[in-house]
Amino acid sequence: MTLEVPDETPEKEVDVIGLGCSKESFTEHSEVIKLIDELKISVQKQNNPTDIRLVEKNWQRFSFILDQYQEQPHLIDSHLDGLLTKIISIVRDEGLHYEVKHVAFRCLYFISKVRGYKVVARHLPHEVADLEPLLTYLENQDPVMQLKWETHYGLLLWLSIVVKIPFHLKRFDTNTSKPIMERILNVCKKYVAEATKAQDMAFYVSAIYLTRPDVKEAFLPGYIQWAHEVLLKENAQFKKGVISTLAGVFKHGQREQMMDYAHTVLRTILTVKFHPSELLIVKKPIVKLIQRIGLTFLKPRIATWRYQRGSRSLAANLLQSKPVEKKVLTSVNDEDDDDYDVPEEIEEVLDEILQALRDKNREVQYSAAKGIGRLTSRLSKNFADQVIESIMELFSLRESDMAWHGGCLALAELARRGLLLPQRLSSVLPYVEQAMLYDELRGNFSVGSAVRDAACYLCWALARSYDPALLQPFVHQLAKALVITTVFDREVNCRRAAASAFQEHVGRQGTFPHGIDILTTCDYFAVGLRKNAYLQLSLFVAQYEEYRPHLIQHLVERKTVHWDTVIRQLTSQALHQMTFLDPGNMKIILLMNILPRCTNPELYLRHGSILAGGKIINALCQVAKDRQRPLTDEFDQSFMEAIINTCNDILNERFWRSFGGDQMRIAVCHFVQDLSSGGFPLPDSVVDHWLKALRECLASSDSNVQQSAVSAVTALIGEYFQHQSVEKLTALLNHFLPEVTSNNQQARVGNALALGSMPRVLLAVSLPQVVKQLCVCARITDKTFQWAESRKNALTALSLVCSTVGIAPSNLDGVDQEMFAEIFRTLIDSLDDYTVDSRGTLAPLFVNQQCHPFRLFWYWSTHRTHNSFHRIWSIPFYMQWPSNRQNKSVERDC
Repeated sequence: MTLEVPDETPEKEVDVIGLGCSKESFTEHSEVIKLIDELKISVQKQNNPTDIRLVEKNWQRFSFILDQYQEQPHLIDSHLDGLLTKIISIVRDEGLHYEVKHVAFRCLYFISKVRGYKVVARHLPHEVADLEPLLTYLENQDPVMQLKWETHYGLLLWLSIVVKIPFHLKRFDTNTSKPIMERILNVCKKYVAEATKAQDMAFYVSAIYLTRPDVKEAFLPGYIQWAHEVLLKENAQFKKGVISTLAGVFKHGQREQMMDYAHTVLRTILTVKFHPSELLIVKKPIVKLIQRIGLTFLKPRIATWRYQRGSRSLAANLLQSKPVEKKVLTSVNDEDDDDYDVPEEIEEVLDEILQALRDKNREVQYSAAKGIGRLTSRLSKNFADQVIESIMELFSLRESDMAWHGGCLALAELARRGLLLPQRLSSVLPYVEQAMLYDELRGNFSVGSAVRDAACYLCWALARSYDPALLQPFVHQLAKALVITTVFDREVNCRRAAASAFQEHVGRQGTFPHGIDILTTCDYFAVGLRKNAYLQLSLFVAQYEEYRPHLIQHLVERKTVHWDTVIRQLTSQALHQMTFLDPGNMKIILLMNILPRCTNPELYLRHGSILAGGKIINALCQVAKDRQRPLTDEFDQSFMEAIINTCNDILNERFWRSFGGDQMRIAVCHFVQDLSSGGFPLPDSVVDHWLKALRECLASSDSNVQQSAVSAVTALIGEYFQHQSVEKLTALLNHFLPEVTSNNQQARVGNALALGSMPRVLLAVSLPQVVKQLCVCARITDKTFQWAESRKNALTALSLVCSTVGIAPSNLDGVDQEMFAEIFRTLIDSLDDYTVDSRGTLAPLFVNQQCHPFRLFWYWSTHRTHNSFHRIWSIPFYMQWPSNRQNKSVERDC
């Protein structure tokens, strides 16, 4: 039995990865316009099920068309004015029903989702005459009606451009209503409080409105006070809206004017105690607000000390067949503003953002990382260096995986902005290597995939940010880490992230050894299947000596002890293939690393080492055969003794009876199979010891253990008993025959299949007895009525026996006429098996076995003489079989 490893992703799923919608223009423009008109008409007639279905059909078609432009939204720009004009005309038509206008706003929202609300807002009408009716329409809406959120969203989106009119809003006040400035603010507050998608647009409109010069002086202080009260009393969604509004205010407002409020708002945010459940909702806007307050405290400036690479043309780099000496376009200006004063509040701001890098929410971490980058670009060189030191403290064994993830994101943002100076690379890259291997077991799952993904992002940022001359000392370090992650990472997103980072380095740096060759083979799609990455791509990369030792070392040190059983299985197969590339080194690794760990108390380490050890020994034996050298010449005496000692030690009872015993049994079975198929010379005492252990595995209740044991027994007997005496073969066969009819169901199941898989040399010792015992096992009795699995295996074994020894009345070693008749009768009787258990009827178990009479008859008729065929088929029993089979079919149909 070979070690079967399931594919990570179904083949059909992989085939469609990367297939996207590539368009050249908005070809469905006319159809979309027509659909909007049809929606307008069909909604008005929505009085029967047919009209309702028509509305849904048109809406699905409308959304389907626009969905195709999610990746190419710019294609609809030239038609955006026409689409929005059509929608706004429906909204402005006072004679239309509210439901019709709601559908129009649904279309508006969908367009804004595809193209982006900021772009759509610029194309909406923004005349002065639109302000009053739009505001009235919003005031008449009920934010609590969540089913109409598209209408609220669309109205607020329209308001976001209308409130930018360059006139003082007091000019539009009338004596019949409240001041229009107050009305707009009340509308914004009303929608900020609701937990719908319209809330996102509400705090965007609020931020734009409150930063107007005529509104800021009159209403912003009061709004901040109102926000403070909300943060103390209201629910989490309300708090999220208010905090997001304040973050938008500090984003859109002028720095000089916002300085008056920065300290007050910062104190409010830092002093309010949020419940842990609330932080899940409000943490991200809090981080955004704090970093924007920090930017308000710091003067806008370009850091003169930052690293500037200069021209970064990918096309120019690709024109060079290899890196050549060129004029370095980099500069690091050491001049700094020593007199630049940093406000005391910046320390609090940075402390909060650095803490946010440890947050469990990935969005919060990424927002904090970008905030670190923005703030550091306005700091002095010394202060920025302290920030980097604080980030590097996150890469500690005491820190959680969240801190490692946040640290990688922060360093990547600093590198992208040129704030991670070249002299820091030597201290940063060791942490990058550790992060790319981060995998920590927590109970029955592991954490670390996000850390490895972020580390690949950091490598990608380094490739884009630094000159090849600066990264030259670290080329082998980076190439090794990226290649290992590309072919050996457990998660597909990490493998693809590493492949993308490798591609970026090859394209922009051009210094990775064999970069183009590896890149064209280990591309984004090739690494999608984990099995392919381990067994095909890794072997391709290992042909290059620059990578081979690192790949092997990683497999031996990291993957043989991995917590995932599938990874350990793939590792053993990968090491088997790499042994052919470097057998000398693999001998040393086997002797020094693998074999001593085969008896380690830790289950994962022991299991992975046994699997890997068997595969490596098998490959070394094949290498010796290819070189036409005896194994005794290929392996020295100490090496042989180490393997033999391991063969005895791994069968220790404490490994079989403890936790993970079934895994150990499967691993040992594969170890036995690998050594046997490789032809490794073993003393008789070890072989007998193994046989005893394998017979125990055949009676296991785990079907996987049984299957592994069957394959191991077959290989063991086929290799070490080919030239044994008849007495020893008879004694060996007598160990299996009684178990086939024992009172233990599992013993029957495993031993029946094992007996059928035996080599010809063993079956020929007592073939009639073998056939008789298997036929007895296949019969239904009162005691074994529910043992359908054992009967199925017995039928399979009978077929295998016939295939192994042949059907030949004139041959003493083959199945004669009497045995054939008994086998045929047993197979026919199995058609009456309608056993039912908790799984339902077990008749499907016998579907394949029911075809065996045809197979046997066909074999006989095509391989024997006509007289023999006529003599066998003329027996009355066989003549009655077709009619009996037809009767059974009728009974089953009834």
